[in-house]
Amino acid sequence: MASDLLLRAAQRGNIEEAALLLESGHAQPNVVMPPSDTTPLHAASRAGNLNMVNLLLEAQANPNAREASQCGGRAALHLAAQANLTEIANNLLAKGANPVMRDSRGQTPLHLAALEGHADVTRLLLGHGSDPNMRDYAGFNAAWWAKEFKHQEVLDVYAAEQVQPLKMTARERLDFSGVKFRVGGKKKKKEGERGKSRDKTPSGRPWPGPKIAVLETFLEKVLPSFRAWRLPAPPDRADLERQGICKAQLTAEEIRTPILQLMAGSPKQDGWCLYGILGPWASVCAQARKEQNVRLYTELMHQSRSENLHAQKRLEFSDGRALSIRDRENAEDDIYCFANGYYNLSRAEVVGDYQALEEASRHSCSKLAAEFPNYESLSLADLMKASTEDAISTLMSDLEPAAVDSSMLQSMRLQAAVRCLLSSGSGGPAMCDVAYCARRGCLNEQNQVGYTVLGECPDV
Repeated sequence: MASDLLLRAAQRGNIEEAALLLESGHAQPNVVMPPSDTTPLHAASRAGNLNMVNLLLEAQANPNAREASQCGGRAALHLAAQANLTEIANNLLAKGANPVMRDSRGQTPLHLAALEGHADVTRLLLGHGSDPNMRDYAGFNAAWWAKEFKHQEVLDVYAAEQVQPLKMTARERLDFSGVKFRVGGKKKKKEGERGKSRDKTPSGRPWPGPKIAVLETFLEKVLPSFRAWRLPAPPDRADLERQGICKAQLTAEEIRTPILQLMAGSPKQDGWCLYGILGPWASVCAQARKEQNVRLYTELMHQSRSENLHAQKRLEFSDGRALSIRDRENAEDDIYCFANGYYNLSRAEVVGDYQALEEASRHSCSKLAAEFPNYESLSLADLMKASTEDAISTLMSDLEPAAVDSSMLQSMRLQAAVRCLLSSGSGGPAMCDVAYCARRGCLNEQNQVGYTVLGECPDV
């Protein structure tokens, strides 16, 4: 209980209460709140409270404690760098914070500073030994992200250090993954030599073909959590491009371009392929829309979700509604489905009847278009800005009941609005995530979410 009070005091900036709890010994500075593994130092850094950070560091708080991988896997220094909190970052470094620690995406604090355009924090991190040539799991160094998002002041810092923007080539990606291949004719086997079996992939699954095997090997190499939530093999994007469903990866300028304008330039392309820059599952949605069968997409997402559920977590929304969930690792999914009304639809119809899905999607999107005055100018950049990852992490570590404020509700609605625009192109109005929510779970009379994966809702 005292540990809960320390975390709450750190979140609210109550120095006197935190000092009393620490001095009395009733609370430890390195207490971890499951399932997000948030510590008081994370909460203080996220709130930008320098005095609270200093108090916790003096009490021997661990500056290198990381949040759970599903919540980003970040340390306090990541949070300070992302928010341009130079003084907090400096004090964390003085107390032993690791300047090259990676988060779940392989990004260091230097990457986050570059993404947000923070030159002062960039200089500070470089002065404390951050490696500007480290690449994240996507293959990019921090300077590349600064260049991609046109943060000239940060680029000037790297130019003074003679650091060039770097990205991982296809050959380097294969080398990094440990996959070896040879160009040319077949190698002649020595007498008595037996060839290795190619019946299975590195994970033991049936061999799906070389491209998927390379992807799987790479992901298992660079993402420790991948083995736990491995997805079914996504379609070959190059093949989707040839079919006119997808195009090549977007530039930073295209990400900031209004989606409707972007799609007007590629009238045959499915809008959800634009979203493919954030994950292969979006390409699966594009394929499902082309075939007018979203079961492929719902199966992909359904199998990727955790079966490790917790005690009920009650969420109270700013509009007076309440929701109880147990899948805290994927809490954002439940909040998104609930906030947009997708848990209230006829589950069997929107999954099994494509026309019913189109009608439900069209109705939802018409309401969202009326809700956002700038609806037609929304871009993928707006979708990225609407990310609630950090807020969800804090929400899941909070005391019962947790309050879902209006800004989070607005972000969930904005995400849905952007996806509506992606569904307005050649593939028709059907929204894949509407079908996913229907397949994911159901609500009982007490607004508690039941999960299909556990047999608590009939599968559809």
